[in-house]
Amino acid sequence: MKGTPDWRIALETGSSLKVDRKSVVLTPNRLWELEQELLFNMYLTRERRLEISKSIDLSDRQVKTLFQNRRMKLKKFRRESLVRAQKKIHLGYA
Repeated sequence: MKGTPDWRIALETGSSLKVDRKSVVLTPNRLWELEQELLFNMYLTRERRLEISKSIDLSDRQVKTLFQNRRMKLKKFRRESLVRAQKKIHLGYA
């Protein structure tokens, strides 16, 4: 299928399309900006996300994904902390 776009071939054959993406480099400044915003707002409006993305030179999609990942990391941490606390109580360490 010479000349056919990769996505079209993947669609017709049912295979997945591998896309090579580069990782986001979080400089100390970018990380600080994101952490400060996260302290005030766990969820961003589209307007705020666009402002942040422009100020730290990332796409709004990257900022959105970073916030999603951070919320999931926090959720996992809280869940693990709760499990550890329950184990201590169950074992009589509390």
